[in-house]
Amino acid sequence: MNPTSKHLSWNILCVIGSSLLIADCFSAQSNDIPTKPIRVLVGMVPGGGTDITARAVAQKLGERLGQLVITDNRAGASGAIAREIVRSSAPDGHTLLLLTSSQIVNANMVQKDPVDIRDAFSHITLLVWYPYLLVSHPSAPIKSMKDLLAYAKSKPGALNYGTPGIGTTAHLGTELLNHIAKIDMVHVPYKGSGDVVRDLLGGQLMISFASAISTMPHVKSGKLRLVAVSSEKRSRYMPDAPTVAEGGVPGYDLTGWYSMATAPRTPRNIVMRLNKEIAASLDSPELQKNFAADAAETEPTSPEQLKEKINQELKKWGDLLAAGGIKL
Repeated sequence: MNPTSKHLSWNILCVIGSSLLIADCFSAQSNDIPTKPIRVLVGMVPGGGTDITARAVAQKLGERLGQLVITDNRAGASGAIAREIVRSSAPDGHTLLLLTSSQIVNANMVQKDPVDIRDAFSHITLLVWYPYLLVSHPSAPIKSMKDLLAYAKSKPGALNYGTPGIGTTAHLGTELLNHIAKIDMVHVPYKGSGDVVRDLLGGQLMISFASAISTMPHVKSGKLRLVAVSSEKRSRYMPDAPTVAEGGVPGYDLTGWYSMATAPRTPRNIVMRLNKEIAASLDSPELQKNFAADAAETEPTSPEQLKEKINQELKKWGDLLAAGGIKL
């Protein structure tokens, strides 16, 4: 082979090699991009804070990915039905799960889920955190924590409170209030916060701890009365609203949060692509405005930071239940 032929052959090989390298790079990049519509499973009924958050994030995520992202409500068993669907789905990032702090505590400490929720999914990121609002129906004789404590102590067992289910943060938080304040309010579990809010609005329930996301619109319209916020300090979005602690229950502190997960064993590159796009979605002015209006604060994290938060949450409630002798 003459020098010219060798040179041509080498050039051809270089072109082929470069083409293959570019193809490999493109393939690696496209592997973490959704190729079909994405489902976000929600383990609660429509209308509650979980559902509202899922829909808001899904819309923005879909816009960023250029792909349809839909929410799929599968209520029941305190979120276990939705969890099982995602747990058994393909590890390709096309099936997501909106988890709540309530579901995580419930699955590990109340229902005793046979699969540890900390390792049963590929956790993606924290979405938002929020205080709970202690709200009452306008016709109820409860306008403040002082009123609530006086009523509950004068009529033990007569005051019913609603929650999205047994073992949810709202349930644990109210039982903690029962324990600290030495009162006896009766639990009425529902399938989701949407149902709780519906009965609050209808006057079937007198009070409830509910997420700010699901109740703020009704507080602002006057359909529900805000009695107190559950966080240790006053919310920067509701500076005039007193805390439960200020109302006569020193040391009381309760907050909730939402996170996003996907199927177990989902490749790291897919998880991190979703992490990046969800964080960018949360940073959009529209979502920032919407969440602020509902007294919720966005807080995207790494998967590792989220898992650490889950561990901290379980330890916190485990210690409180053991120390207080609270039985569910």
